[in-house]
Amino acid sequence: MKRGYLKLGFADDGDGTGELFAEAATQRYSGAASAYFNMDDIEEFAKSISQYPLPQRSRCTLVSGFGSLSPGALHQEHLGIEVYPVDSRGHIGVQVRMATPVWTEQRSDSQRTARLELLTTYEPLRRFASDLLAVVKGTAEEAVLEEEVVP
Repeated sequence: MKRGYLKLGFADDGDGTGELFAEAATQRYSGAASAYFNMDDIEEFAKSISQYPLPQRSRCTLVSGFGSLSPGALHQEHLGIEVYPVDSRGHIGVQVRMATPVWTEQRSDSQRTARLELLTTYEPLRRFASDLLAVVKGTAEEAVLEEEVVP
């Protein structure tokens, strides 16, 4: 069986924002999505997931989609990535949520979604965070996190 993975790429809009492209797969589940982010938010996320240990009280989260009238709330989430400790042995969960946008003229049931969890450990996550910073700065094309085989 192939290992699961998360691949991220970035297209800089030149104004401090850009489109983050994600592709993820594990076992028989896969998906792809993109969403617009402030570059500072991606950099802050990358720095937070490179910490050892990860924060115990809150998940490290990167999320975007269509906003709503309420500040900080999303009407539609198109890409969400959460990183969190799984156990006391150093295993880390990476939940990836991907969805296509639904425009006003579309039926909401036509939205395609995927939600999956990859398991990893601290060192691959640290390398992924470093690669993600390079992707945002334009010195690398993609950041790839391969799922670890966790007993």
